[in-house]
Amino acid sequence: MAPQMQTGSETTVQPSKLNRLSLVLLAAMALTGCSRAPAEKSAQFLQSGKTNFQKGDFQRAILDFRNAIQATPQEAEPHYQLALACLEVGDPQCAVKELQAATQRNPKHLDARVKLAHMMASGKTKEVLQGAESILRGVLAEVPGDPQALHALALVELKLGNAGDAESRLREALEKAPRNLRIAFNLARLKLRGNDVPGAETILEKAAVDHPKSAAPRLALAEVYAVTGRMPDAERELRKAVETDARDGRALIRLAELLNGQKRVDEAGQLYARASALPDAQFKAAYANFLFWSGKRDQAIPEYEKFYRE
Repeated sequence: MAPQMQTGSETTVQPSKLNRLSLVLLAAMALTGCSRAPAEKSAQFLQSGKTNFQKGDFQRAILDFRNAIQATPQEAEPHYQLALACLEVGDPQCAVKELQAATQRNPKHLDARVKLAHMMASGKTKEVLQGAESILRGVLAEVPGDPQALHALALVELKLGNAGDAESRLREALEKAPRNLRIAFNLARLKLRGNDVPGAETILEKAAVDHPKSAAPRLALAEVYAVTGRMPDAERELRKAVETDARDGRALIRLAELLNGQKRVDEAGQLYARASALPDAQFKAAYANFLFWSGKRDQAIPEYEKFYRE
């Protein structure tokens, strides 16, 4: 080894050693950069996917989440987010696969476990339902009182024939999340199943007060009144639902059906026409169908032609 040149107390490293040291440092920096790059890419794709999801652009969100998974395949969160996007585009098989992948990569991922159990709760076999029950009991052991887990467990218990336990779970879940409409609706439905109509009405009336900008509670309340033969009350709630959200096609159609059933054809026709004018494709043929089944087929044909053009 060549001797080092010394000046006083300082040591000067020869140029050859400096070059080797620089190469070592550059290599180390490159390795560090490579190790960070996949995580950074994944984070960017994940954020982009969430943004597109919020915008309602679910196909782009799916592409972003798949790119995030490709960058960091062992991370649970991209799989969970992809599952949510798959549900939005009507692909439950993809959702189940990705939720399973998320829970395998992170067995402590609470949201993925609860969502997977929710989907299992729609199963028909006792084995699947008991699997969902086991997952949810595990979640509640770790996070007592979690409203989503309580809600899902109630649905499972109801299917397993434990209606009393299911109602207790739903009550507790609604206490923890009093503004959650899905929990309120399921508790009201359970009340109706037990012929407790006043109990269902109370729950839905409170939901309507808690959600003044949503037509859904009014719609549900109207259905309760219609089923129990209180048609004026049903009409009142449906009109309130339409006033609350004039672009809610379900409210327009349901009110039109009620009025049409009472032979108030002109009023019903106006509501069907309003529903057909909405951008939602599922309501586009409503007015044409109404004209056709009302015997006004010469008027229905131009409406069908308009529908097909659009």
